[in-house]
Amino acid sequence: MTSGARSGLGWALRLSAAAAAGAAFALALFVGLYIAAFPPAPGLSYREALLYDAPGPRLIVEAGSGSLYGLDVAALGRSLNRVGIIVADNGGFNLQHKAWRLLAHARPGDAVVMPLEWTFYEQPDALTDTYVMLGVPLYPSYFRSIPLREKLRILAATPLSSAVPALWANLGARLPGRDRPRRQLALDRFAELVALGSEGRQEPQWIPERSLRPEAARQSCAEYLFSLRVPNRPPPDREGLRRVLSILAQARARGVSVVFVPPVVAGDDCYARAAGLAPRLAEIRAILAERGFDYLGAPTDFWLPQSRALDTYYHVDAEARALATARLLPLLQAAGLRAPGPPGGRISEVLAGYARRNGLPPPALPPEVGAATTD
Repeated sequence: MTSGARSGLGWALRLSAAAAAGAAFALALFVGLYIAAFPPAPGLSYREALLYDAPGPRLIVEAGSGSLYGLDVAALGRSLNRVGIIVADNGGFNLQHKAWRLLAHARPGDAVVMPLEWTFYEQPDALTDTYVMLGVPLYPSYFRSIPLREKLRILAATPLSSAVPALWANLGARLPGRDRPRRQLALDRFAELVALGSEGRQEPQWIPERSLRPEAARQSCAEYLFSLRVPNRPPPDREGLRRVLSILAQARARGVSVVFVPPVVAGDDCYARAAGLAPRLAEIRAILAERGFDYLGAPTDFWLPQSRALDTYYHVDAEARALATARLLPLLQAAGLRAPGPPGGRISEVLAGYARRNGLPPPALPPEVGAATTD
């Protein structure tokens, strides 16, 4: 090789190295800016505000959307001398990230109840499109609560065509006064919910019709609950479940009680094949027991008729909610979750906390509004 060729090769190598270093620097800069500019929590969700600032001791219900319909969390809280709040959202979100969020925001003396949909036990660490594209932006408490490696997983799962506009939007929201109107509207909405006595359940703006969604109607209840018709369904991620329990064990070590209970379901054949449910439930109970957690009750006790279903087998009507709540209460009492005395604050403290975090004046409420009461 001639000296000129060697010189040209060296120049090309140096150029390639410089380009690689520049690309690495640009990527690191983008990642750093994305993480730093991510919206603060709590965001615009009442349930997030409750998780951050509701007074204690609290009864925190965490799962998917089935719990929003299936349990009267405020009533459970009052019966247990606690402020009942629900932070549940969607059955397609990441259970490990839910555990990290609980570790960050559950306080000593709180009790966490997890009526998890069955998909959480099967794929507890899945990064679904629903979670990455909808849940993470809508509920910034997840991103703010998870460790760096999990933030990088989310960013890697986000298409660049979505991540770049999100970064610009988040940077723009950081400009003085830009995000204030949205948060003021959120605070006003929270005040309406508090004035209505909503201690834990953010009432949906609409109640689903009593008609199954197409994706549910095409399946039986059992097929829907256990994803039996999903093609190429991956095997259960039991090690992922153990990682979730390890995170929750850290919360328990700080004085947070955590129990698992069955989800509330309604359908004709949800658990009709008992032979299929028994080994699945036994395996889950055994894994929970390894980490010292209890699974309270039997799933069949929270299985209601098809006539009580709304738009999915996990969404039930008010009558079913009252029945499931009545069945769950003695299980929670027997587990020792009744607090020794009434809560020491008012739910209206959520408004003061949200206003303080965002530099907003707290809305005025009558003094009796938001009082934490017991049965």
